[in-house]
Amino acid sequence: MSSEVLVIVIILGAIGASLFFIGWLFSLLTALGNKSYIFGIAILAVIPAHIYCALHWGKASHAGKMLYTGTLLLLITVGVFAYHDFAMFPPPDNAH
Repeated sequence: MSSEVLVIVIILGAIGASLFFIGWLFSLLTALGNKSYIFGIAILAVIPAHIYCALHWGKASHAGKMLYTGTLLLLITVGVFAYHDFAMFPPPDNAH
């Protein structure tokens, strides 16, 4: 993977991780603020945050947009790294 692609992928992953974390935090606070205490506690396990945002889109659309966008960007980042066999730098030449 070239250096330019690597930088773009790392930036994409950082933005995705930031959006995911902020969306997760907003969904937790939205659930607790709307007195959905069971969902609020369950969101600490991360996956129910996606379910809560989908089921309560009217209340949690802002959190859901960040959460789903962050998840998509993280999946794209992992997909690009998987496509390149998780090799961030080219292997060294063994020729002397």
